[in-house]
Formats: sequence, C-alpha cells, structure tokens
Amino acid sequence: MRLFQIYYNNETLESLDNGFIPLDNTQPERPDFYEYWPIRTALLNQEFEEEEYLGFFSPRLKEKTNLTFTDIERIVEKSQSEVISFSPCFEEIACYPNSFIQGEVVHPGLLRVAQEIFDDLDVKVNLANLIQDQSRIIYSNYFVAKYRFWKEWLQLTDQIFKISEDSKSTLGDTLNFNAKHRTGANYAMKIFIIERAVSILLETKKINAEIGVDMNNIPVTWPGGEKLFATLMDLDALKGHFVKTKLPAYLQFYEKHRWEILRFLSVDKR
Repeated sequence: MRLFQIYYNNETLESLDNGFIPLDNTQPERPDFYEYWPIRTALLNQEFEEEEYLGFFSPRLKEKTNLTFTDIERIVEKSQSEVISFSPCFEEIACYPNSFIQGEVVHPGLLRVAQEIFDDLDVKVNLANLIQDQSRIIYSNYFVAKYRFWKEWLQLTDQIFKISEDSKSTLGDTLNFNAKHRTGANYAMKIFIIERAVSILLETKKINAEIGVDMNNIPVTWPGGEKLFATLMDLDALKGHFVKTKLPAYLQFYEKHRWEILRFLSVDKR
C-alpha cells in the first residue's frame, strides 16, 4: 500500500498528515492540469505491483472527509475491494443522478463536452440518462484502488489528455476553454472531466466501490444540509434501488424528492 498526499508549497507541505508519502507539485511541468499531473507522473515513473493499493489525496483531505492517514490505512488494510471510495461531497452525490449532471450545474457546458469526448473515445455511456449512486460517484480523486485499476484510469485519462493537446482538434480546443467555477479561478474544462473519469471507469467495468467514509462523521457543506442528512441517504438509496431493479418508481420518487431538497436548500440555482 502506498498512499500519497500532494503538496504545492511549504504551507501545504507542513499541513500534510503524517503517514502519507508527500507528492511534490511545487513546480509542475504542466500546472494547467493541477492534481492530475503529479498523479500521472507518479504512475508513469514509479514501479508498482498489480495488487498494490494506491491513493493520491489533496492536502484538504481531513477538511473534506474528517479522515486521517491512520483512518484510511486501517480501512484499506481490511479491504479486498478493487476500489475504495473516500469521496467527499455527499450532498452532490445524493442530489444529482451522476457527477456529470452535477458538473453541468456548476460548470455549464460540461455535460455536452464530456459526452462528445466519450463518444469520440467509443466509450458506451449516455451521460444524460446515467444513474449512479454513492458506489460509483467519486469526487476530487478521493479513492484508493489496486494498481491494475489505476492503469486503466491512466489509459482513459491519457486519451482525454491527448485530445486536449491536439491543437488542430475542435474538441481539444473545447477542453481547454475556461469553465465557470464558483471560485472564479481559471480552470479549463478538461480538469473537471478528467476528475470525473473514475466514475465512467467504474460504470464501464461494472464495479461498485467500497465506501470508506464514515457516514456518521462526514462533513456537510451545504447550509442546512446536516438537518436533512437522513433524507440525503434516502435519496442515494433510491438511486441504488433503481440501478439494481430498473423499476421506474424508484427513479420517479428520486427525481421528485431531489428537486424538493434542492429547492429547500436553495442550491438548484447556483
């Protein structure tokens, strides 16, 4: 098992949790790719065993999940799963059918661009109709997986990378357009699509990630969301039941109640 934590400067280096292997991103060759670049570099330049568990986390891990290195190490040591999710943002997981529809809300245009990318790569997925529960939605690259899974992740994300590097490609140009982001930072659309690629890989491989976060202790970031946490869990369960049974009633109830929650929390107009 090798668990890395990325740092960008002395301040973030000093904030890293003891136990993680520090992953230097202070002078990235390609700063436009943010955390994808140090992850990609590590996977390309270091040697790993097929069954070895790997994880690559940001310095904000504790803030986003309330988990420490010791917590993650303990969970991974007991696991035999291919992928273990420590994804934050449970509100987004519960209230949106998949991470690309959520991405369309916060980064307008993402859904169309992502669908064009996966069509171009011949990945069989219909993002507008895709229903995924917590076991297949992962944000912020917060997951630990066996190296063999990371190799497939690298293959998929590198295909997206190569499209974005093609100066003669209209699709490549679209990936490099700055996407709207609530912080106002100049992030290219490619960043938000690459970050969500793990969910596509889980879907196409028909793998459910083991849930590693403590649902009794996971941070809630939407104002008022903590009062509705049980309802959010119900929402995610409705998605899971629909995926298993394909019964339309589960999806109908999900759509009805997710919009009620989004309106109540006043986040559907973000």
